[in-house]
Amino acid sequence: VFLKSVYENPSLIEDRLARGASAYEAMGPEITSSINVAMTPFINNMRVLGLVAIPGLMTGQILGGVAPELAAKYQLIIFYMNASATTLSVFCAIYLSCHALFDDDGRFCRWKLCRRVQKDVLTSFFIGGKDFFQNLCNGALKRKAASRFNEDEKP
Repeated sequence: VFLKSVYENPSLIEDRLARGASAYEAMGPEITSSINVAMTPFINNMRVLGLVAIPGLMTGQILGGVAPELAAKYQLIIFYMNASATTLSVFCAIYLSCHALFDDDGRFCRWKLCRRVQKDVLTSFFIGGKDFFQNLCNGALKRKAASRFNEDEKP
């Protein structure tokens, strides 16, 4: 979402930069909207924790004989660790993407934006796998042909 919004509106970013904004100030609206989009599913999941679904770790511990309060504490610890890992990964991805779009002098590198053709993940896997095996087989055939050629030269 971040790079898509930057790709669709690079002139807005350049306009903010021309008015004296720093690199991160110029990307501010794109950054906040991307964080909102990335974190919304996880925040919605946190709202219903324990109300709609009893998570697996807690259920397993209760069935194993652990006190429900302790099982709930463990589940909350795991959930907060998951929340912090999700938040950290979102911030790192956006920071690195934003950092990659600017040079050392703080200039916006519009040429780094390119529209990529989006493929289905499964299709990409099969195409990549097919190419891998073709290259593997071609390399094996070339090695086999080279070894035959070297055997012919031996006295």
